[in-house]
Amino acid sequence: MAERAITEEGIAELESRLGSYYRSGPYRLDVSADDIRNNARMNGDWNPLFVDAAYGAGTRYGAHVAPPTYVDLIKHYTATAIGGLPGVHAFHTGNDVEFFRPVRAGDVIGPTFRPWRVERKSGRFAGEMVAMDMEILYRNQFDELVAIAHGNVFRVVREDARRRAKYADVTPAPYTAAELERIWDTYDHEEVRGPEPRYWEDVAVGDVVGPIVRGPLRVVEVSFRNWYGGGQLTGAGGMTFGGHYHQFREYLDRPGYAETDEATGVDDHPHRGHWEDSFARKIGVPGVYDIAVQRTAWHATLMTNWAGDDGWLRRVWCEFRRFNVEGDTTWITGKVVRKWIEGREHMVEIELAAHNQRGEDSTPGGAFVVLPSRNPGAYVPGDPEARR
Repeated sequence: MAERAITEEGIAELESRLGSYYRSGPYRLDVSADDIRNNARMNGDWNPLFVDAAYGAGTRYGAHVAPPTYVDLIKHYTATAIGGLPGVHAFHTGNDVEFFRPVRAGDVIGPTFRPWRVERKSGRFAGEMVAMDMEILYRNQFDELVAIAHGNVFRVVREDARRRAKYADVTPAPYTAAELERIWDTYDHEEVRGPEPRYWEDVAVGDVVGPIVRGPLRVVEVSFRNWYGGGQLTGAGGMTFGGHYHQFREYLDRPGYAETDEATGVDDHPHRGHWEDSFARKIGVPGVYDIAVQRTAWHATLMTNWAGDDGWLRRVWCEFRRFNVEGDTTWITGKVVRKWIEGREHMVEIELAAHNQRGEDSTPGGAFVVLPSRNPGAYVPGDPEARR
């Protein structure tokens, strides 16, 4: 077993990778209608633009299009793929994703990525840690840029996080019938703007957006998210492609990557904490916790619901400040904080928040949205190019 420690040599080795572009895994992914539909559904998104191929064909896109954050299915946007520091756990801490073109069923998307930042940090959760950022470029079969993502992680020594027990006071959430009724009522009133344009001129600074709700979180949602939206990987951002032979081959080739189950002595995937309480506690988390990038998708869903079929989500960013553990419920809300015109695009900035049942904003963030305008010269990205 490799040494589980943050060392000067390990950090220097990571820094030596900065600026270099990489490819990994199945470099290009054929986009299917089933993958689009399933990816949306696993994030709780029921917008017909994404889950109904026939509906999409009748919109301005002229085709079944994917939710903006679908690109995470192709390459999980965290910095875990940078590697290094064997046995030092990676916790996803934030995303910043910019979208340039829609992904349609039938497209072929390929990612390239490069280490962007490596920085020493210190925090209450695990003491000494290393902050890492990875930039990912997604291009389609025409070599057009579809999206650029930045994925941030903290690398922490698992034993240090467990010993500090920052989340020791967090317990499973009990719900009354009235509290559950409030959740179901919010689900029932989730507004999808759809074909009715939301014009830029009709939006004012201070307007409230949402809410939508996601939860209470259950292991089944975590498991489904792993399968449809974890970068074609086993788990949430790990590097193993396949099971059985493929798993054990990966563990042999990457000392320190796996974690040994004390009860069986068998090496297992380091992201077991996403579906197993005992391992979550072993790495300092109070229980099974979500695939953090799912919350980026929830922010994006609120935005695409609000903007309607004729709007465009230009950019979404968020920070994962608290763990979202089994039983937690998250209300995602927004507020318009700025309007401006950029060239021919009519832009709106929305401040985003994601509050759990404890009142904590687990995932603050924001978004830029391009809206249609009554100005005849206005432009919204996403219309089919002539060659399509």
